[in-house]
Formats: sequence, structure tokens, C-alpha cells
Amino acid sequence: MIDGTHVQATLPASVVARFRGRKQVTQNVLAACTPNKMFTYILAGWEGSANDMTVLKDALSRPSPHGLKVITGKYYLVDAGYTTMPGFIAPYRGACNMYFLGRTLYPSKLVNW
Repeated sequence: MIDGTHVQATLPASVVARFRGRKQVTQNVLAACTPNKMFTYILAGWEGSANDMTVLKDALSRPSPHGLKVITGKYYLVDAGYTTMPGFIAPYRGACNMYFLGRTLYPSKLVNW
């Protein structure tokens, strides 16, 4: 699993504007972990205003051993702040079918082909 989080930061006045998020001055931290909740990768230091996908692309572009590695045939689960791409599975953004309840959450969005 991969997710980003914001950590409060104290910075020099010359760079505070870049790190200001919606509420406070933060840095964006990307973390990857196993299903057993063991961290396998952490990238800290990005501006709080940076979106999660930008931080992930930076992690993937870094040279070994400092970059995030994706093993062929394995996938990271990511949240809606990321896009589905090789090695990463994001939630489906279309109509949500709840077959076990016998109904669809967004029936107006379904098309009968």
C-alpha cells in the first residue's frame, strides 16, 4: 500500500510559501508498506502543496538504492490521489455496484448496452 501524508514543518521564511498547504506549513511524505504494516519505503521533504502523484513520480525516478522499486507482477494499492498504472492499482471511479445488497449506488450513471 502507498499513501501520502502531511507532516508539520518549521522552515526558513524564504521557502515557507511553497510548503504552505490548505491549513498550515507542511511537507508531503510518501510511505509504502506491506499488508503486515511494515514500512518498505519513505520519501520525505516535498512541499505541502505538491500533489501525491507528483511525489510518487519523483520516488519512481530516483536512482537505486534511493528510489521506489516495483517488482514485476506485483502491485501497490493506492488511493484516489493516484492513477492506475503498471504496478499501481487505484480505486475504480465509475459507478459503484453493490451486488451483495442487490442495488447500485449510482443507478443514474449506468448505461444499459
